[in-house]
Amino acid sequence: MRSAIQQQGTQRGSTLIEVLVAMVLLSLGVMGLLRTLTFAVRDSGQAEYRVVAMNVADQRLAQIWADLPHYSDYVEVGGAVDALPNGSRSVAIAGTVITVSVSWQAPASDAHSYSTNATLPVTPAPVP
Repeated sequence: MRSAIQQQGTQRGSTLIEVLVAMVLLSLGVMGLLRTLTFAVRDSGQAEYRVVAMNVADQRLAQIWADLPHYSDYVEVGGAVDALPNGSRSVAIAGTVITVSVSWQAPASDAHSYSTNATLPVTPAPVP
């Protein structure tokens, strides 16, 4: 009879400890999941900005190709890009190579950039 009472006393509180351990493990799992979701949301935002930058650069190249005789009028440095946070666009022309660079910096993030080139078939003579 005495051993049953002693055994009951040693097991007292063991359920509470098991519940606390389970809660700690569950909390760690939830914190890991939240961290993963945070990175996924941040990375999807950066991917969206990169797609916008590609579209901005491609649109400028298309404008230059559509107005080839006036290609030199499209040279710019640091032109504003409203579709991107702190966005800017630069267009450089060296001989037959046109380079369009777009840069942006989202709040609380590093600066990013995208650059693309196109080669003209011949150097067109600018129209006066």
